[in-house]
Amino acid sequence: MGATIKMILKIKPFCFFIQFTLYLIFLLNNCFSLTRSGIISSAASYINHSWYCYSGNANNTYNNLVAGRSYKGIAYNWGGTESTSQFQTKINNNVIAGDSKIFEASHFDFAGVDCSGYVSQCWGYTSLSEKYSTATLPYISMVLNYEDLEPGDIVNYESSHVRIFEGFTDDGRTYVNESTVGLNISGVVPAGTVRRILSRDNNYTPRRHYNFIELNTKVKTTLGMNLRTTPGGSVIGSISLGATGKIIDGPIYAYSPDDSLHKYIWWNVNFDNGSVGWVVIRYLKFLPNNSPDIPASANQYKSDYLTAIPETTVIAEDDVVLKATLNDSDGDKVRLEIELQKTSEIFTGIPTDGMISNFVASGTRVAILRSNLLNSGYHWQYRAKDSYGAVSDWQEFQGLNNKDFIVDTSPPQVPTLVSPANYSQTISLKPTFDWMDITDISGVKYNLQVANNSNFSSPVVNVINLSTSQYTAATALAVNTTYYWHVQSVDGVANSSSWSAYRNLVIISTEVPDIIAPEPPSNISVSPNSWTNTNSFSINWTNPNNDSGIKTGAWYKIGTEPASNSDGIWQANNPIVIMSSEGIKTIHIWLEDNLGNKSYLNYSTAELYLDQTAPMSSVQSLNQYVNTNSFNINWLGNDATGSQLRSFDVQYKVGSTGTWNDWLTNTELDSSYFGPTLPVLVQDGQTYYFRSRSKDNAENVESYPNTADASITVDTSVPSISVVTSSAHQENTPIANNNPSFTWTASSDSISDILGYSYEVNQIENYDLDLSTETTSTSASFTKSDGIYWFHLRVIDKAGNSSNTVRYKFIIDTTSPFFEITSYDDPASIGNISLNVTANERLKQTPLVSVKQNGQVTSSIITMISSDDIVWIGTYTVVSGYDGLAAINVSGTDIANNISISSGSFVVDTIVPTASISILPTSPLKTGRFDIALTITDTNNTLQTPDLRYTPLNGSSIKISLTGENKTWTGISYIESTTPEGVATFSISIVDSAGNVGTTITSGKTFNIDTTILATVGGTASNSDGTNVNISSGVAQEDINVKISSANVNSTVINQANNNISDDKGIKPIEGQDLYRDITATGDASGNEISEFQKPVTITIPYPDNDQDGIVDGTNTKEENIGMFYLDKVYKTWAIVVNSVVDKLKNIVSANVWHFSTYTLMELSPPQNLSESFGYPNPCYMNKDGYLRISNVPLNSVNTKIFIYNIAGELVKTLKEGEGIEIQTGSKIGRWNGKNENDEKAASGIYIYLIKSDNMKSKTEKIAIFW
Repeated sequence: MGATIKMILKIKPFCFFIQFTLYLIFLLNNCFSLTRSGIISSAASYINHSWYCYSGNANNTYNNLVAGRSYKGIAYNWGGTESTSQFQTKINNNVIAGDSKIFEASHFDFAGVDCSGYVSQCWGYTSLSEKYSTATLPYISMVLNYEDLEPGDIVNYESSHVRIFEGFTDDGRTYVNESTVGLNISGVVPAGTVRRILSRDNNYTPRRHYNFIELNTKVKTTLGMNLRTTPGGSVIGSISLGATGKIIDGPIYAYSPDDSLHKYIWWNVNFDNGSVGWVVIRYLKFLPNNSPDIPASANQYKSDYLTAIPETTVIAEDDVVLKATLNDSDGDKVRLEIELQKTSEIFTGIPTDGMISNFVASGTRVAILRSNLLNSGYHWQYRAKDSYGAVSDWQEFQGLNNKDFIVDTSPPQVPTLVSPANYSQTISLKPTFDWMDITDISGVKYNLQVANNSNFSSPVVNVINLSTSQYTAATALAVNTTYYWHVQSVDGVANSSSWSAYRNLVIISTEVPDIIAPEPPSNISVSPNSWTNTNSFSINWTNPNNDSGIKTGAWYKIGTEPASNSDGIWQANNPIVIMSSEGIKTIHIWLEDNLGNKSYLNYSTAELYLDQTAPMSSVQSLNQYVNTNSFNINWLGNDATGSQLRSFDVQYKVGSTGTWNDWLTNTELDSSYFGPTLPVLVQDGQTYYFRSRSKDNAENVESYPNTADASITVDTSVPSISVVTSSAHQENTPIANNNPSFTWTASSDSISDILGYSYEVNQIENYDLDLSTETTSTSASFTKSDGIYWFHLRVIDKAGNSSNTVRYKFIIDTTSPFFEITSYDDPASIGNISLNVTANERLKQTPLVSVKQNGQVTSSIITMISSDDIVWIGTYTVVSGYDGLAAINVSGTDIANNISISSGSFVVDTIVPTASISILPTSPLKTGRFDIALTITDTNNTLQTPDLRYTPLNGSSIKISLTGENKTWTGISYIESTTPEGVATFSISIVDSAGNVGTTITSGKTFNIDTTILATVGGTASNSDGTNVNISSGVAQEDINVKISSANVNSTVINQANNNISDDKGIKPIEGQDLYRDITATGDASGNEISEFQKPVTITIPYPDNDQDGIVDGTNTKEENIGMFYLDKVYKTWAIVVNSVVDKLKNIVSANVWHFSTYTLMELSPPQNLSESFGYPNPCYMNKDGYLRISNVPLNSVNTKIFIYNIAGELVKTLKEGEGIEIQTGSKIGRWNGKNENDEKAASGIYIYLIKSDNMKSKTEKIAIFW
């Protein structure tokens, strides 16, 4: 939100209403809706404004403009301030555009703006009286840091220059908008508004308009100042340079006591040193209020302020202390704000009441105590807020949505006893005591006491911190004794319940004999516990509890489950050691106690893994030969007895007599590459042998075989290359033979021997043969058609090595050559022409070329040259007199001696074309359209559209647009009312396809133009734009000439007329359309202007509505509101033609008139009620505006009067029709010169006017005038 300006009003009771009304008027003029985007948009409209420079705008004394050029940007004018439309109006009126060549000499009547005028306009101060200079802009703006600039701020060099800031570039420079001098940019004014990129200039002070300063903004003084009670009021103290504070009231627009000439923006500032008072904006600097840091080192403590409470901890008190350290990068005072909620409640973003600290210095650690908390889980978040209102983000303590601490100040419930029942008897010497579970937020444990008296003075059982609600006596109680027992619950924070009511029980006898078999053994372990090749296993276990004790040793059975207590083997050892057979075996183990109790059903089991058989493996078979020095070796193995393979050992030897060497040991791989250098350097021609053995998971190891599992011989040498020959086809030479045959020398290979030969014949030069073999012989023959071929041959040995491919190129050509004969001059005229003969292949010698024109007896031999023996070029000189088809003959021989004869032709045309013309209507022509028919005579067609023009007598040449083709063309043209009369002459230029240019017109070369309208007959004068004048017979006493032309909308008289109707709100010009027409008439014989007619004539003026939407194109003017007006050149105003008619279908306006003048179309929308009237300018500054106008008064209002009263209700002035109220074309207007009935100046202030008529409802409105 921008600032809202205020005014100081020293109000007395008797003039309260007047003062308050003046205050409202001031706000209307000074409180505008200023936005940053609006400032930049307004600045851009000045920079992008395009205009045409007329001769009156350019003046070498004042500016560097050049008449006749179009410019972009508003011209620079010292002291100038105006809108773009005001500037354009002055330009259209030929006013001088700017005075940049005259230093500090203001010319307010010139067109343009200076730098501060430009800023004033963009900041919303649109009149000259409101303009701020570079010296006074500080009165309404505040200093700020360079890096805090935002679009719409300014950089001001006081009493020198000012620029509008738009933004920063990526490299830290600035985009600025300014009105300046010394520009040299194509298409831009040499001095005026422009957008530029500039580096920082420390002479310029960044400033911000007060509209963008808000309450609570942080500021700093740039000069020591007095503090005042009110804006411009009494001094109550002073503030020093560099003091900081925040704005708490304002802005207010008022004078300064030490400067009675200028008003300032005032702010009420609360300074950090405690001082408060009103100061001017000029010496305040905007400071950005950065948010304080998120509080650091936050933690929670018990009420002693020292004991930290870990996350999710339960506390047994209802007080908590929350602490954090506060920091602010600006050094502002800052406070801690905390929101504390139960964990079942979500955060609201609002600090909890009572959990806001005082403001403290940055860097202070702050503590907030919260008391009287209810039993619950809590979580909390915190933030910092500085003394200027800026806040940090909220930060939740120790993560999201968790319990930070739990308050529990209540003891748990008293346990309810379950068993033994009260007064019960039991035979168990170790009874079990049971009670109901208790729940608590911090957890619960239990205390149990058993005593032989009810006061529990000497309990025989006293256990504490039991985790379960049951307990069995660990030692036997006495027989025939009464015992008392009770239970107490204690929560996790040491809150304890009362002891439960006690119960008693009696132990009446000893327990029964032990006849129960022991439970199964637990925690059985076997060693070894995985696969082994040793058949001895040690088994250990843990005995269960047993009153009589467990006998040393155990019963066991391997295999199936035991069927009885004796279905097993007893071993009196712990651990026991047993033997097993191969495979996976299950052992069942059960126990016997010292009383001999045992049960085969109470067994536990374990698994025994035994494998005593070695696994088997072998290296897989290999190819006999390999052509690489690195190859893959594969091996396989299996283990039949179950422990599975664990690893392999692989050995190799070099040659059949070599020794075996380890290659891979204990490897889990089943394949690997051998070579090229590891484990040995693999050599060409050598044979390598391989064998393997395997190991299983029971440590059984296979023995190596005595012989190799596999072997392979290395052959990396390529076989020798064969030499290819052909007796019938010489290499790379065209031969007329379709049956090529080839032989080649036999190849050899010393290691693996030759496998065969691969060959192919095709037309691919770099064809890549595969390794398949087609033959083992050394010859081959083929049958091929014409073309270029290659015979490809490759030798392959048994190891897959292949030689390089041998290639033999040969050419078969049994076809005679073909010739393409062309001439780029077809048809050809007189002179040299170029003949081209292109063969489809190289020729053995120069071809024989001859030309014979139509009618010639002998041929001419042409000398041909070529750079590649394919394209041959020669020159032939055309002989005149032999037009028609010329024959070309060609004979040539190719490299293979094939001979071909070809022929061609071209056309010879040496005769130029001629034309004949006819027109409709026939001569003489009046104004309006006429049609042209053009016929061309020539042997060949035309090369392009003929250039046809006509030239009126003493007139300029007019080109006619033609449509058609070849020798028949048509065109349309127009005789304007301004076209000179007399004989008009056609001229033409025709170019035929041979390049002959014809300019002769054989018929229809001239026609007569006679636009005179006969007085006895009448007629129509029209222009191609659709404007026409229809004259009936008897309009004038002599024949007349009517001329229609577009009027100069920028002429002085039209501008004066437009200005004179500016107060008539019932009519307005239609902007942006060419609707002004000058119409004149002169006697044909006398040459005198005819100003009046004996009968009315009809004028028709068109308007654009191409989309037929009922609105004039490019405007908001509706068709039904259009009227025709003529220029009253005496009074320099526009008068309506009362009988004008709008034809919406044809988009024209027609009217009958009795004289000619300048005519135009305007929008006519007269008011219908007095309520549509209004006063302007309001307020009115009489010394500048001259009159306050009450405008837009309906024409049909009867006996209209305007009464002007002061604020006390006293009549000051009465305006009547003819006495202050004038009748205009579209409305009436009242003008008050600010004087009373005695012709004395009325005082500045508020007035009320009342407008009345006999036939309409009256209206009142407040107005204000100032002198």
